Amino acid sequence: MCVMHISTNTSTIGIVTNCNSEVKSYLGYEKSELIHQKVTKIMPKMYADIHDQFIKDYLDKADSMKLPV
Repeated sequence: MCVMHISTNTSTIGIVTNCNSEVKSYLGYEKSELIHQKVTKIMPKMYADIHDQFIKDYLDKADSMKLPV
């Protein structure tokens, strides 16, 4: 199974922070080729163009669903 972690920090949203070595067999990239790169590097352009905004929208919605403490 190929696993990738991406940043959700505002200034680095969508940057690959870690991945396992299976990326080579699944995606054809070495781990070192993806770390510190945008995850959109491995997506078709039609998805890559909207991906960062999708993450931002998701995080905004998730924040609004949190219960007040």
